[in-house]
Amino acid sequence: MTSPRYWKQLSNIEWRPLLYDENAPGIPLLLDLKARIEEELKPDLLLVDSRTGFTELGAISTVLFADVVVSLFVHNRENLEGTRSMLRSIQKSVRPPGSEGPVEIVGVLSRVPAVGGEGLVQAVLQFMNEPAEALADSLSLRLLHILPSDPNLELREQLLVGGLLGPADSPLLAAYLRLCVDLLG
Repeated sequence: MTSPRYWKQLSNIEWRPLLYDENAPGIPLLLDLKARIEEELKPDLLLVDSRTGFTELGAISTVLFADVVVSLFVHNRENLEGTRSMLRSIQKSVRPPGSEGPVEIVGVLSRVPAVGGEGLVQAVLQFMNEPAEALADSLSLRLLHILPSDPNLELREQLLVGGLLGPADSPLLAAYLRLCVDLLG
């Protein structure tokens, strides 16, 4: 858990001179960090958990760092509208020099109930792909990955990975593993 001091320091960062002013040092520094991670660590997959919503840190992690954005969301109107808006923005963002093509977007519908989830998934996919005012901004998600609801997490959070449960015992763990396999593809 982070301390209040951390949050205070984070909120005091002046993003404009760091990222947006002419000759700002932030973008080259972060691109250098990305290159060093790729060169020195050579990860098969690097997951960066960015903040929810529209933030400077979210923009950095989705536009500068990401080749693939995995967006987890739940089925409620506010969450779906916000996620669709954010994904449309990411889709049309200008990529840094040397990037290969647009950011790939992977949608993950979370907390899907075991009963009645099939129709829900299709309705959410249709909603996410609805035409935008500017048609070029529309999403074209082919599928949604599904993370099922887990009764063990409905009343309190607990760590289910790395414990006694395996993929055969936990549909949620099995779904996460399928997602990771698909991402490594």
